[in-house]
Amino acid sequence: MTMEKTYSIGEFAKLTGITERTLRHYDQIGLLKPSEYTERGHRKYNNTSIEQLQKILVLKFLDMSLEDISEYLKQPQQDIAMTLTTQARMLEEKRKQIDTVLQTIARAQETVSGPETVDHDSLLVLIHALKNEEARTRWLNEHGANSVYNKLHSYTAQLDLDQEMARWSSKMKQFIQEGRTPNDPEVVEHTEAMVSFMKPAVGVLC
Repeated sequence: MTMEKTYSIGEFAKLTGITERTLRHYDQIGLLKPSEYTERGHRKYNNTSIEQLQKILVLKFLDMSLEDISEYLKQPQQDIAMTLTTQARMLEEKRKQIDTVLQTIARAQETVSGPETVDHDSLLVLIHALKNEEARTRWLNEHGANSVYNKLHSYTAQLDLDQEMARWSSKMKQFIQEGRTPNDPEVVEHTEAMVSFMKPAVGVLC
């Protein structure tokens, strides 16, 4: 009877292209256990180990977490078709989230591209506001006017408002750092100018 070929962890790493460190980690978390341990505790792998590793690498390619892969491999009947459907749905949601983040970054970059600088705290506040605008945008798409002109005008008005709000916030922070009081003439003038700007802008966006 021919004995099955076994590989040391170094040989197995070279054969599969997976680092020894990763193989040790997989062993520690129970994802890929060696086929045996020598008397001195050295790991040994065999051809079954290669098949198991191939499954793990395919499932990783499908963007499954190591924890989910471990649970999947424990199932007596592994339904790969259902797994593909589930992963496709999850990746589609992830793509939508990434698109939203990219759109928010683009909006923020456009907002701070003006001649006046915006401090980092004001920029973070702006990004937070843009992030929460998704629900509002979705409502407008469902209930607002469908003309290209109206949508473009709405976007332009929102961008102007974003830029003005960022500048206003940055200026107000500067006043606070300078110790200005609410009654300071410049603070009052700045606030009134913002209120005047906001009235027609809010009317356009509502």
